[in-house]
Amino acid sequence: MAEDNRKKEQSALSMTASAAGAARGAIKTGKAAAGAAKGAAAGPYGMLAAGLWENRKAAGKILAAFAALLMLPILFLLMLPSLIFGSMGLDDATGDALNDNSVIMENIAETEASIDVP
Repeated sequence: MAEDNRKKEQSALSMTASAAGAARGAIKTGKAAAGAAKGAAAGPYGMLAAGLWENRKAAGKILAAFAALLMLPILFLLMLPSLIFGSMGLDDATGDALNDNSVIMENIAETEASIDVP
């Protein structure tokens, strides 16, 4: 008899927990539907803005990756002076390093040789 009461209590508890989980899911769905309706009332751009606001963490990560991708050409442009005028920089270069084509071509050849090493 006591065992039957325990099973009934466990059954009641599991049913209550199941109902609570279903109610929680319904509340979340209702909030999402209300947010979508609020965005839809403002038109397609309002819906887009509401969707971005809801997923702002993922949108931030995508924006950061896109910004990093756009920074690669800038990084390449910043590296060009060291490739052309040598790795020591302009402070240690000879006085005519900016205008002497032989020095510039020598630095470029040196860089090519260091890159093309098999």
